[in-house]
Amino acid sequence: MAEPSPMNPLQIQVYAGAAAGRRARFDRSPITFGREPDNLLVVDDAYVSRYHGELRFEGGQWILDNKSSNGTKLGRRNVTDKPQPIRSGDEVSVGGKLLFSVTIEPVEGPSADERSIMDQDDQDKPAVSPAKKKQKLYMAIAIYMILLLGLVIFLSTLKKGSGPAAVTSRELTRAQVEELVRRPLPATVPSESSYRRLRDEAEELYAIRGNSASGLYDALKVYKQAAAVAGTDNGRLKTEDALAQGRFTEIERVLAEKVYTVYIDGINRLRRGDDEGAYKAIESAKILFGDVHSPLFNNYESRTSDAARGIKGKLKRPK
Repeated sequence: MAEPSPMNPLQIQVYAGAAAGRRARFDRSPITFGREPDNLLVVDDAYVSRYHGELRFEGGQWILDNKSSNGTKLGRRNVTDKPQPIRSGDEVSVGGKLLFSVTIEPVEGPSADERSIMDQDDQDKPAVSPAKKKQKLYMAIAIYMILLLGLVIFLSTLKKGSGPAAVTSRELTRAQVEELVRRPLPATVPSESSYRRLRDEAEELYAIRGNSASGLYDALKVYKQAAAVAGTDNGRLKTEDALAQGRFTEIERVLAEKVYTVYIDGINRLRRGDDEGAYKAIESAKILFGDVHSPLFNNYESRTSDAARGIKGKLKRPK
């Protein structure tokens, strides 16, 4: 009976849900994924089913098996009833949203028996003459020098800010993004009439926010304007408006999560050299959080490459 093929470990980079930005390594099969916490890979996103699918090592290769009526996309292939083979670097998405990417690691080195066979093969090979050995040595040195020169040139371009992963500032954490979203407006002269008008306007925007990409930010902006004239000096509404303050806090929490997910997606796309995808991601973040002068966007712009900035005129603003 033939020996089963050794299993290649998987590395998974997550782009959606609470684990966005994290990388995990798995050396077991199957790897279930979905919203429920008992999945090996938990992806808590509205597009994902409770038990959405699984990655399984079968017949000497990794495959993706869809378990959801929503379907799954593996790279450019739609996966419904029939499992599809996974290639290293494939991206898994649902409903047009990128969930995670998969890297297949090589199997560990040959066994002792395999090494013995290779040693025997080496003994059967004819001896190499000293002249040929010297020629190979010179060739290896020449290749090394060429690679070293290429590395020096590459590093010099990074210092100038070019290349798909040129980074000049640190990546923001989830807590830092949340702080930027929650940052209050400067307090102004208290005004009871302005406060009531802005509070009521914010409550109306909260009620009609729906699924609009900018609806959350519109409501948040007016809540902050109301807090600025409330005379509370803490960026919050008046104590008697506890229900409105609860909605204000909910808007901040939901928006901070959405903005961070899109921000980290853009950063990860920059690392992979996907300049166009990175630019589209940050444009989506600007719709979610319209304060384009926020340090959030200054941080992102400082990390983008010349190539990403050069394509801005060619792209349409996301709807």
